[in-house]
Amino acid sequence: MSACTGQPSVLQGRSLPAQTDMRNERSMSSPRIDNPVEDDPATADFDRRMQCMEVWGGHHAVCESVAMTGLDVWVHSSPSSLRTASGGEDVYFLSSCASGRISRTLLADVSGHGSSVPHLAEELRQQMRRNINLVNQERLVTAVNQQFARTAGQQGFASGLFTTYFLPTRTLSVCAAGHPVPLIYRRSLRSWRFLENPDSEERGGRSVPLGVDENARYDVSTTRVEQDDLVFCMTDALTSSLTASGGPVGTGGLRALLQSFGELPPQEIFPAVLETLEHWHSENVDREGITAMLLRINNRKIPLKDNLLAPLRLFGGLAGLWPDRRPSDGPP
Repeated sequence: MSACTGQPSVLQGRSLPAQTDMRNERSMSSPRIDNPVEDDPATADFDRRMQCMEVWGGHHAVCESVAMTGLDVWVHSSPSSLRTASGGEDVYFLSSCASGRISRTLLADVSGHGSSVPHLAEELRQQMRRNINLVNQERLVTAVNQQFARTAGQQGFASGLFTTYFLPTRTLSVCAAGHPVPLIYRRSLRSWRFLENPDSEERGGRSVPLGVDENARYDVSTTRVEQDDLVFCMTDALTSSLTASGGPVGTGGLRALLQSFGELPPQEIFPAVLETLEHWHSENVDREGITAMLLRINNRKIPLKDNLLAPLRLFGGLAGLWPDRRPSDGPP
């Protein structure tokens, strides 16, 4: 069964990938990308359609597809069987600005906070709200780091991955704070690559996690993306999963695994990853909570009404008139 949808295996009729050769990234077949979704808010292909000035997310188990202006996002979060039912330690959020030009995601892996995770998740939601209309995400990253430093104290820290897609320039800005390097599928190259230089992680050069140093500064890298490019964001639980030989998968192994799937539509990629990891080692899925996001650049345009209503939404947001939504809420 597919881990995300409950449907028959997405790899049915295929041979499950053997342990992939982490050194070989060009000899494997490339995935087929579906046609872009038409600009239709009522599309049946997605569980929900983000509204302008909306913040959606939380810290509970979820498996949903979200349509945004400029981005399609598939979100999966499954707490470990060792954790309590009050929620996992991974936190995820999406936001869309007053016109839909700015689409933002946040993925955080919280360590050592225990019962304070719901409070921290709410603080992150508020930070996403305060910065929802800013293209530059540096203020958000700084605010979140300071918030963790004040709230966590000696209790723990978090790794965080921030992405901001700006539709007019088709640019994606990424900041990884002690977090695994995202992977990007470049449609023009038909291969999965590290979004940043992989040497920074392989040599142990990750940036400082959130909450460790209140005055830490984090680099933000910006890259141009094209329609149907994919970005795979994940927590450490995926990269620390075990291969068939018992070694860690790592980001290099995950990249090779993604490349090996061949013709899989985006909505089937993460279920295929989980299925393969479970095939490699029975403890991979249950021993840690796993959270990941798959982003796809789409071809949606900003409707005229959203351009005209943006100023009103902006003022309404300042007045606190725009509600936030949780994964348990029904679709808008």
